[in-house]
Amino acid sequence: MTGKVPHNNLSHESVYHEGNETIENLGRFRLIQSRRGYRYSVDSLLLSRFVLPIRKGERVIDIGTGSGVIPLLLLQDEERQRITGMEVQKGLFNLAERNLALNNLTGRVKLIHADYRELRKLCERGSFDLIVSNPPYVKKGCGRVSAIEDRSIARMEHLGSLSELVEISAYLLSSNGRACYIYPVSRLQELLSSLHEEGLHATRLLFIHPKE
Repeated sequence: MTGKVPHNNLSHESVYHEGNETIENLGRFRLIQSRRGYRYSVDSLLLSRFVLPIRKGERVIDIGTGSGVIPLLLLQDEERQRITGMEVQKGLFNLAERNLALNNLTGRVKLIHADYRELRKLCERGSFDLIVSNPPYVKKGCGRVSAIEDRSIARMEHLGSLSELVEISAYLLSSNGRACYIYPVSRLQELLSSLHEEGLHATRLLFIHPKE
């Protein structure tokens, strides 16, 4: 299925500048972000729309949660849902903690500060029914490296590859679980091959192209 990038009616409704940070309205929540560092993109909105609705009782983990934007998006209309968010970068992990506190969601989102490749040590097999991830898109050694560290780590596979993400997903997923990722189409065949190697298969694809 193909589609155009929809109008983003959740972000940039109001922006408040506080030193090196901004505070933006994100639906019924607010989001603190760095002005110069990593900031969420429309990809997070697209992925969240693709994932919803969350089934009742699903155990959800967001791998690479960054500032916590995807949990905030998924919890907009999910009054009783609980989510786990994992983030490797300490600065972004701390920012996610602040965003949860700002929105009174500390009790509904559990944060893990770890490299996702360590999750075998932290979680039992089959711990989650839904895995969500907006991962780095660019292979290590390819493309231009951002001079801003948190942007570089968020965009380039410095800490884990596509195949390693699929591998840990296969370990974490329950028998009837699902994983939802967003990747550029240039990596589609690589993704499908990695899924096949881990005994997973794609059941739904959504192709997005920029609005003309």
